[in-house]
This record gives sequence, structure tokens and C-alpha cells, in this order.
Amino acid sequence: MKNSILILFFVMISCIVQAQKPDVSYGTPQELKVGEAMTPLSPLNSGGLPTPFNAVSTMYGNGSGGTNDGYGSSINFGNSSDLTFDPQGNMYVWDAYPGKIRKISPEGVCTTLTLSGSIPHGSITERPGIAADKFGSLFLTDPPSHMILKIDKNGFVSIFAGAEAGFNYPNRVAVDTFGNVYVTDLNNQKVYKITSTGTVTTLAGYGLGGYQDGTGTDVLFSDPLGITVDKSGNVYVSEVGCPRIRKITPAGVVTTVAGNGGSGRADGLGVNASFTYPSALVVDDIGNLFIADAGNNLIRKIDVLGNVTTIAGTGVRGYLDGEPPSAQFYTIGGIAIDAHGALYTAEYWHFRIRRIGPVNYVISPLLPIGLYFDCSTGVISGTPTRDTPQKTYTVKSLNNDGVCLSNVILSVNYPIAGLQNYEHEAIRMTTESNGNELRFSGLNTRVILSIYSMSGVLKLKQEVTNDIPVNVSNLVAGVYLVKVGGLVLKFVKK
Repeated sequence: MKNSILILFFVMISCIVQAQKPDVSYGTPQELKVGEAMTPLSPLNSGGLPTPFNAVSTMYGNGSGGTNDGYGSSINFGNSSDLTFDPQGNMYVWDAYPGKIRKISPEGVCTTLTLSGSIPHGSITERPGIAADKFGSLFLTDPPSHMILKIDKNGFVSIFAGAEAGFNYPNRVAVDTFGNVYVTDLNNQKVYKITSTGTVTTLAGYGLGGYQDGTGTDVLFSDPLGITVDKSGNVYVSEVGCPRIRKITPAGVVTTVAGNGGSGRADGLGVNASFTYPSALVVDDIGNLFIADAGNNLIRKIDVLGNVTTIAGTGVRGYLDGEPPSAQFYTIGGIAIDAHGALYTAEYWHFRIRRIGPVNYVISPLLPIGLYFDCSTGVISGTPTRDTPQKTYTVKSLNNDGVCLSNVILSVNYPIAGLQNYEHEAIRMTTESNGNELRFSGLNTRVILSIYSMSGVLKLKQEVTNDIPVNVSNLVAGVYLVKVGGLVLKFVKK
């Protein structure tokens, strides 16, 4: 009897201990230095384990246009029109202006692909698309050249289908499990199919704008733009002229899935729903469709029964992470889904990649540029690239027993003021003219000077010799690497 009572007592105590909300804390405040990698900051949890909850999180980009590679918020995008995943979990972003393909590894490191062959032109107005096949090859539309391009694993770009096929600024692209490629052509009011050997046929569309379901060329579209394909080979297209979502079977039979052709944001069943400029869509393994409703700044879902619901966004154009119903988006260009079912969006006028899906932690506001927040572990890491006044950031975690809001206090300062004078053996680097000129001494001959940002972007390259000033007035405040005379030096311009 005593043993039974003891067992019951310990079970009750165990339940009481486990029934706790998370109690998360961080070892802050911390003062970080520009250009210096921080020691990863991990959460300390003395309470219950957090359980996943859905949230909208900024993964990459900081809202400023540019071409910087890197990690997390240190990345800049120019015009992220569309995005896709390969089978290995790498994300590819068609940064269509200035015409670059960006690769983001599963670890979150962004690089720009080095391409050869038929280099894409890119476009700032035509919303080009990108898709990956099961072998990891990339297919992208290049509207100005009226071509569909293929990029192999070595970065070689070939013409998969050329202008002779009759494309007229082709827009978005999708690939099925057999290697067939599908293309929307808004100006031609058609959807094309390209076999794996490059044969182009019209899957659906007569070539005039309008609305008519049917088969093949009997069909009328009203500005088809977004496109995706499911495991059975059914193609789904979003129209932005008279907003609807249409389905095309492998036999070319077209039906209307949702939308009444009028602009709006009504949820409902099938044609009772409305959209406003549905720019992109993606289908999951079950058959649910997810729509980037760019005109409404919403993410919409169409389930297998045709029910349309809003799953993220307030409808107000802006920028706000957090719980999906209160999140704000800013002109969504592309949408993709990863192997775990999380959605990713590309905002082409706000230069960010956002994630919608389960997280254990979420932080607000956005961390200083160069730092990265892991939504699964709550770890903060990275290398800050700009000075930031001390600020309090809030980390949210929760479980069935409650919500925990934890404060993280960070500041980022320059390690030194102005430009650092550097002396190594006989070589000396000094600053003059209020930090706008560099001057060197101790060089044996004329050498090449290269100045890079901390993310590896070349900012200045010229010959330099002793006592001839180098003008650096055009460099913005930040930390730079200087390569000269076989040395790599670091300086800070404030």
C-alpha cells in the first residue's frame, strides 16, 4: 500500500513539474561589434518545452535593395520575382532585376550562382518565374528574350525552348515529375507544355483574353500568370485579369476551381470566393493550393473540396511578422513550399523572403542586419554589419500551459572610431581628409588595391603606390577588408 501511495505521489509531482509554460531567458544585454562574429546566443529554458505554433517569420533580406550575399538579414535582393526548392532543400530565388539567380542553402547561406552560356536578361516588369526538376536542374523564363532557359548543376545555361516557339514575354514556369515543363504566357493568353526533349505545344488557350472553360484551344484565359502542377500532372493557373484559379488536366480539360472573376477578398466555396491579382500559387502533396494574393497582400488556401480561406495577412500592405492573422505583406511575387510543408514568399518590392509555418520561437522586431534567428532552436548568431543602438527584442514561445515572452537586449557598435591606421612590418596604412582618403607607405612597387565589404562584394579596385591618396569618400559607413601587397587588412569607416 505504501509503495502504491509513493508511486502515485511521484507521478503527481512529475505531472506538476511537466505542466509548466516555457520559462526562457537570454544572457543579455550584450554589446556586439560591427564585422565581428558574435558567440551564438542560446535560450535558457527552466520551464516546460515549447510546442510549435504557426507564425510568419522573416528568413532572408532586410528590406533594402541590393546584391549582397551572406546570411539572414545581411542579404540584399534586387527584385525577387519567384522562388523554388530543389530536392536537396536548396532554395533558388530568381532575382530578376538585375538578372541573378541566388541560392540559399538549407543552412541559410546565400550565394549568387556563377553562370555561363545563355545568360538570362532578367526583367523588372514581366514577373519571370523559376522551377526545379527532380534532378536539380533549374528552368526559368526570360521574358525579354522570349525564351525558356535551363541551368544545369554546373551553372551552364542553355536555351530549352526558344523564341521560335512563339512565346510573347513568357511569365511563370512549373515542372512535373516526368520532366515536362509548363509555362504561362500572359500576353498570348495561353498555357504551354514543353516535353523533356524540348517539344512545345499549347496545353490550353485559344489566344484571346476572356473566360471560357473547355478543352485545349477552346479555352479562354484572362491574363494567366501563376502556375503549379500536382503529383498527378494536373496544372493549376492563377489569372490576374479576371481573378480566378483554373485547373487543367493532363488531357487539357480546363475547369474553374475558385474565384468569380471580380476583384475582392471574400472567402468561400469555389466561385463564391474572390481574389485580387493572385500572382503565384503552389500545391502541396495532399492537393491543397496556396495562393499569393498580391493585390490583397494575403495568403489564401484552397483545400481539396474547393473551400477558400485566408491563412495569413491582414490585407493591409506593410511589413509585420508574428501570428499569421496579424502579419502584413508587401506585394508578394512568388510562393514555394519546402519538404516539411512550410510556405515561403518572395516580396519583390520589399526585398525579403518570409516563411509561414510551424516554429518553436519567434522574435520581433527584426534583429540588426547580419544576425540570424533560428526559429526552431531560438539561437541568435551571425556577424552584424551595421551599428545599431541598444534595443529590446521580444522572443515568444508557448505550450498548452501558457505563453512566455522573453527579452533580448542587444546593441551593435563599431570596434573603433573612424579609419584604423594599420602598420605591418614596413607597410603602413593611414587615413587623411577626415577619413575620406587612405594613404600607404612601405610598398615596394605599384600594387593592386582591392576593398571589399564584409560580405565579399568588391567596392573599389585600383593601382596604388606610396604616398598617393586613395579616395574612399564614396564608401558608406561600415567595416571593409583591404587587400594590398599580399596582406588582408580591416578598416572601419564611420
